[in-house]
Amino acid sequence: MTRRPIVLLIVVLATAAGLWAWWTREGRERPRIYNGPMVQMVTTEGFTLTWQITPDLPASVTLLDQDGSELASFEPTRILDPVTSTQTRWRCDVHDLKPGMTYRYRICATPPSDGKIVAAENTVRTAVDRRQPFRFLALGDTGTGGRAQYRVARQLTSWAPDLVLHTGDIITPKPVREDLPAKLFAPYTELFATTPMYPCLGNHDCRVEQGGPILETFVFPDNGPPGEAVGRHYWFDWGDARFIVVDSNHDYPFFRDVVAPWFDRVLADAGDRWTIAVWHEPVVTNGGQYPPAEKLLLSLVPVLDRHGCTLALSGHQHGYERSRPLRAGRIAADGEGTVYIVTAAGGSNLYAQKTPYSPTIAAFCDSRHSFTVVDVTPDRLAIRQIGDDNRQLDEYQLEKRAK
Repeated sequence: MTRRPIVLLIVVLATAAGLWAWWTREGRERPRIYNGPMVQMVTTEGFTLTWQITPDLPASVTLLDQDGSELASFEPTRILDPVTSTQTRWRCDVHDLKPGMTYRYRICATPPSDGKIVAAENTVRTAVDRRQPFRFLALGDTGTGGRAQYRVARQLTSWAPDLVLHTGDIITPKPVREDLPAKLFAPYTELFATTPMYPCLGNHDCRVEQGGPILETFVFPDNGPPGEAVGRHYWFDWGDARFIVVDSNHDYPFFRDVVAPWFDRVLADAGDRWTIAVWHEPVVTNGGQYPPAEKLLLSLVPVLDRHGCTLALSGHQHGYERSRPLRAGRIAADGEGTVYIVTAAGGSNLYAQKTPYSPTIAAFCDSRHSFTVVDVTPDRLAIRQIGDDNRQLDEYQLEKRAK
């Protein structure tokens, strides 16, 4: 080999070595957010952000206006793992905002010597006030990490929801912490950065520490029955709707003595809002895998009937089912009974319906993964079931009647 090629080879190798050193240094040192950012606990006045970051650096959250000017800055706090007492994520509560407004947030990490580095930036819309329309999505039985879950997940953000309800079995077969990145954060990365998800616990979710990993991941309202852990049962208002979320992983005496009295008070205080109950195990189903949950039929359904609850959403029976309006177990006129929807086709394998079909079931789909879209106005609920190919599977409207 002549001198010139040797020199060129040395130059190329040196350049490559320098680029590799620069790339690995930048990759190692530049802050990267993972398992987030996750928008949670959205109200008319604020929201909460959670995230994890590597390397583990302090950060700040800044709100920006349309031209990029800073409106306000907020400092996050560490959330420690209750088992190991090591930092697992950061939490920042943003407040003093206005209803129904879209805000841009920026998370900036602060390395010791490099000033602030933008680690994430996105938008979030605060909850609307009364008399303002909004949209929510509902789905359940999602957490396999498989292709069906990803197909459904890709459709969710395209519908621009204000919030998402999860009807349980967030992680299957059980919610070990090691599965959270692949079965929760990765499928919903885009959704979580802008939109809050409010889950209930499914039977699979409670197979590890009675739901501990899920309860640690989400931020919940602290307004359940006295003495119950935060996140198992809770409620919140959004516009003209009240949502009541229940952990169905209990027996009948517990529901009768603990949940039902609380449930009764929450429904009684809802005023003229739409009332929407959410739990995992269905009480009205023609699916072939599970029978109706008798413990809920005996304890909570009478409460729904007493207060004229509008809608009850559940999971567990993998597929989609919509009941006719029911009151005391009998078919009622539109607006005079509760409509029960099983929306449990979010990613897990589907279950076939039984034949003959029950007259209480108005619509179903046991052959397509799907999710529920509900547009809410003060006087109407417009309900659609959308398949993982974005095609409509069902449509139904509820007009409000005076109680």
